[in-house]
Amino acid sequence: MSSRETPLNLRSHALFDASFERRADAEALFAHKRWTLCIYVAGLAVECVLQAIALRHRAELDARHDLALWLTRCPNRVSDRIQANAPNAWSFLRVCWENRLRYLSDDAALGYLRAKGLAKGLKLPRRGADPPRETVLRANASLCLQSARLVHDTGVLEWLHEKRRT
Repeated sequence: MSSRETPLNLRSHALFDASFERRADAEALFAHKRWTLCIYVAGLAVECVLQAIALRHRAELDARHDLALWLTRCPNRVSDRIQANAPNAWSFLRVCWENRLRYLSDDAALGYLRAKGLAKGLKLPRRGADPPRETVLRANASLCLQSARLVHDTGVLEWLHEKRRT
């Protein structure tokens, strides 16, 4: 059976399972100081869980990697839960994460984060210093990972709650 012929419920379950694998991958990437990929994979974990929920509710699978778009394809209660449980985490992910991160070198990711204003406000040894690349990447990877955990957990709770209703 090809992926186009895969029943919808199997696809959504596969994405749900993949969301946990991507989350574990993001944790491992962080532990190995692979900051840019950590940011990408943490967001991918969230994308997988949102896609799983959306597909379960008959959304059409497409190739767009847009967290906000996937959330609109989920039932409204998913958005409501994220806004109630993890509004800052969701806001950070929406600013920080894009699918194109997977193509960026660390230097390019640094430029990307600086362009988004995510290199400011970091604790530095001396006032006014420009944060070193590793400081910016590590800090944003940490924030992205924390944010992804919160949003992913909220998605998992919705998935499990929905499962009990059916």
